[in-house]
Amino acid sequence: MNYLDCKRLKRDIQKQRLKVADLRESMVRISPSISDMPHASASGSKTERSVESLIIEQLRLESMEHRLRAMVDSIPDAYIREIFRMRITRDKTWQWIALHIEGRNSADSVRKMCHRYKW
Repeated sequence: MNYLDCKRLKRDIQKQRLKVADLRESMVRISPSISDMPHASASGSKTERSVESLIIEQLRLESMEHRLRAMVDSIPDAYIREIFRMRITRDKTWQWIALHIEGRNSADSVRKMCHRYKW
């Protein structure tokens, strides 16, 4: 694994969050049709299907977030692991990380360390 794997997964998580938000928003717009007219019974109402798909997508999102945390936690080097946490999970800039991490590194050197590190 490397930094690009984490970055790809982070991007996929952001897409999944948007998908979940869209599903939640679409559920708000669902209005049940109330009618005395008989109709064919479907395998579930539109609301039930929307709730089921929302739950599935929410579980998928939680699984992806757990996998990202596990990837970062599996880094054996504590110094690099902390840099990854700051960058991947806390969304800090390379400049911010360089200022707040020990070692007097420049933003560019911190970035290169992450890009070159493999575990």
